[in-house]
Amino acid sequence: MKRTSYIILSAVLSLLVHAMFLAVADRILFNTFVPPPPEAERPPVRVSVTNVADLVLNKPPIRQKLVDEAQKRLRDAAVSGPQVEQVLEKQEMAIGAPESKVRLKGLGDSLLKPNLADPPRAAMPSAPPPKIIEIDGDTLAPDRLAFERPVQAKVARFDLPQANLPSLLPPGPLQGGIGDTFDISMRLGTLPGMPGLRPSDVAGLEDRLGDVGKTFGPRSGGPGPDDLAAADALTRNPLGQDLDMLDAFVTVSVVVCRDPAGGGYFRADIAPNRRSDSLPDVTKDVLLVIDHSTSISGSKLEQFKEGTIAALQCLNPKDRFDVVAFTDQPARCFGTLQPVSADTLRTAREYVAGLIRGGMTDVFGSMAPFVAGSNPDPGRPLNIFLMSDGNSTVNIREDDDFVRGIVGMNPGNVSIYSFSAGKKANLFLLQFLGYLNRGFSLHEEELRDFRAGLVRYLSAHSSLLVADLRYRARGGLEADIFPKRLPHLYRSETLSIFGRYPASVDELTLSLLGRDGAGKQRELVFRRTFSECPEVGRELPQNWGAQKIFHLIGQRTLTTDAGVRTQCTDEIGRLAKSYGLFVPY
Repeated sequence: MKRTSYIILSAVLSLLVHAMFLAVADRILFNTFVPPPPEAERPPVRVSVTNVADLVLNKPPIRQKLVDEAQKRLRDAAVSGPQVEQVLEKQEMAIGAPESKVRLKGLGDSLLKPNLADPPRAAMPSAPPPKIIEIDGDTLAPDRLAFERPVQAKVARFDLPQANLPSLLPPGPLQGGIGDTFDISMRLGTLPGMPGLRPSDVAGLEDRLGDVGKTFGPRSGGPGPDDLAAADALTRNPLGQDLDMLDAFVTVSVVVCRDPAGGGYFRADIAPNRRSDSLPDVTKDVLLVIDHSTSISGSKLEQFKEGTIAALQCLNPKDRFDVVAFTDQPARCFGTLQPVSADTLRTAREYVAGLIRGGMTDVFGSMAPFVAGSNPDPGRPLNIFLMSDGNSTVNIREDDDFVRGIVGMNPGNVSIYSFSAGKKANLFLLQFLGYLNRGFSLHEEELRDFRAGLVRYLSAHSSLLVADLRYRARGGLEADIFPKRLPHLYRSETLSIFGRYPASVDELTLSLLGRDGAGKQRELVFRRTFSECPEVGRELPQNWGAQKIFHLIGQRTLTTDAGVRTQCTDEIGRLAKSYGLFVPY
């Protein structure tokens, strides 16, 4: 009993003590450490730079995305077109396209008849606005289904492949279209004082616009229609021979980006138009050069082989070609350039399919004989398509020395196109080997994309329209126009020229000269007023800066003068900083 009473008394006293301490604790202020609030985080400084190579190289040779979209639209139209026509016929909505009309009016007609009333204005076909013709009752509430509505027989339906089918006809009452009416007049020989048709009235009609070899305008004597001969000594015929015009076969567009400080930047795009189909192709020679040394991985070699075999189908039937495989020495499939035929293509495919890895690598020694050996036929362009990582294991040269050597032995008719893939390619060597030899460089980061890129590029460079292009500019603009040396003009490619103009100049005048498939010199002269050209965004100055940087790197590569190299390096750094460009060289 005593133990139990003790336990109860101890518990009561413990509760009283704890209650007393809790009451006192509420009255005592404890100084606790509270960490200061963190300083406001400063936003990270972001510097937007663009790799200069991305603006000059690795651009698709054609607007492949637009081509793919156009092909998809054609496929969709081929599938859905007949179905749409069937629906229109069933609904009695088949409306023909408006037809144009011709009426006799003017001299001769007005003397015999009163003036004709004005014809109705041209109008497009129209159709009533679309209406809902079917309702799915399973998705409606009973109260909505109770509404009265006209009942119509169910119409057969089909799914169109297009995401959005455009309206076939503009809304309005159902009616056919009305075509334009064209007035024509003629000279009547039976009227007093009016002679019949004279030979001069129809002279030249047999020479249609776009005929090959037709000379248009004063090209071989005196100033042209724009008086270009008197402007900065820019003549219509600097070569001293007759020139045929190129103007009718290409489309030229110029866009600008004006500088708030005055002047601005421009880009001139030159692309063949549909009339250029009347010009024959420039015949050329093609070498497909494949690196199959040990430094090329097995998967990469397979891509090289598959891409080459597929690309052989893209050769122009008018060209000659050969396949070269190299390690430390080159080995040719045929030994000499061969015409494109079923037999030669089959032999080339078998040769490529049999290539295996092995041996050291000498890129320079394997290419140099073909560049220097093109001298016997300087008038025929030679395109070398090089598939390699650019890394030599024998006869190793510095990149600058390598490029200088190839450029020095190039007689001017050789274009080098380099193709590489993966992470270990010598991009500087491959890129400037193409840039300084009137070619191009295409690098695919993903190996699986190599085959498609090679085939796409060779197919776009199968038909050569004008070779050996060069240009001249008036008004002191030529110093700031890039690139300095233009590649050849292909039918499926657009050439872009970037330039900068001062505030004192408001007109661009460019003269382009080249050689067509018939061996004739062709000339294109165009003029644009900068203040009237459409304006684009700030990416144009950056593209111009990238073009100039590539030009300066090329100049630095080709010279051995230390002073010139230093000047180029300093100017490259200034341009990169001014235009937000990253230079990986």
